Amino acid sequence: MKRRLNDWGMSWRISFSEQMLILGQLPCIRYLCRLVRQASNTFISFQSSHVYLGYSDEKVARLTKEAVAQGFNHFKMKVGADQADDLRRGKLIRSIIDDPQYLPPGAAPRDPNSEALRGKNAGPTGSVLMIDANQVWDVQQAIDYVKGLEDIKPW
Repeated sequence: MKRRLNDWGMSWRISFSEQMLILGQLPCIRYLCRLVRQASNTFISFQSSHVYLGYSDEKVARLTKEAVAQGFNHFKMKVGADQADDLRRGKLIRSIIDDPQYLPPGAAPRDPNSEALRGKNAGPTGSVLMIDANQVWDVQQAIDYVKGLEDIKPW
């Protein structure tokens, strides 16, 4: 992993293994990890590995279906390269995460009007689609761009 320097010439990016070494030495982090493992069903987790910009639509669809089948209900897609492409991919993802046939066997859709999902633009199965532009826009660009993605109901 390449290191980047901040304004003071100090490296602020460290490798994952370095992060784990540092975090693993903190008792509170070890305790938190243990709690997460014990109560994993109560934590919201999201899947974003299926939505990188370079993936074909077929790969996005396959990975999205796999993530839904594994029980994920919050999804994050990368956006910002091309609005029409983002809208197309977002509609593809929405068509899968909003379709109850892809839910895990025996899983019921979550109520999109529930308190937990209020304001998240959840679809009919209770799934949420988030977007991530990696800070490529200023405020007005972000507002204008996201207005063009309204059809996919991003959160």
